[in-house]
Amino acid sequence: SPAQNPGELSFVGGFRGQAVDINDPTASSNSGGSINIPINANPSALNEVTFGGWVNVDSNEFDGFMAIDNGGWDRGITVSNNSNAPGFGIASGGSPAMVGTLTPGSWQFVVATFNKSANQSVLYVGDRNPGTLTTLTTTTSDGGNDPGEPNIEIGRYDNQDLDARVDDVFVFDRALNAHQ
Repeated sequence: SPAQNPGELSFVGGFRGQAVDINDPTASSNSGGSINIPINANPSALNEVTFGGWVNVDSNEFDGFMAIDNGGWDRGITVSNNSNAPGFGIASGGSPAMVGTLTPGSWQFVVATFNKSANQSVLYVGDRNPGTLTTLTTTTSDGGNDPGEPNIEIGRYDNQDLDARVDDVFVFDRALNAHQ
C-alpha cells in the first residue's frame, strides 16, 4: 500500500512484467513516493529477516531502497553514488557499510539479511550474471534502534527518497545464505 506521496508512484515495464517507478522530484525534501509492506522487521519482532529485490536506480544521490529506519540507522538497504561511498549499503544500528557497484539505468539484485542472534548483517548485490554477485558480511551489530518503523518501506530510508524502479520485492522471516 502507498505510504507517502502516492502521486509519485506509477507502474511501468520492469525486470519481469511490471515494476513500480518511484519518483523523487526534489532531492532536498521528502517529496518522493514510497510503499509500505505491513511487516514489522524490528529485531524484537523478527530476530532474523531477509528482504530485497530488483532495483534500477535513476538518479545519483543518497537514497533508501528498503528499510524500517526512522532516524537511527535501523535495518535497511541504502543506495549511494557518492564518490566517498559508492554502491549499496547495509545498516543496522550504525552508518551503512557500502559494497558493490551502483550502475544507474541497469537492473541490479540487492538483498539484505539480518540476524540478531549472530550479531550479523549480510548484503548481496548482483545483476543478471550470477558470476557478478558481491557479498558484504558485517559483524557490526544487527541491533537497529528498536523500534524502528513498524513497516518495511520501499523507496525511503528515514528522509532519503529513492528515484528508481523496483521489481520482484520479497521478505523472508529468516536469514538466507548466498545460495538461497
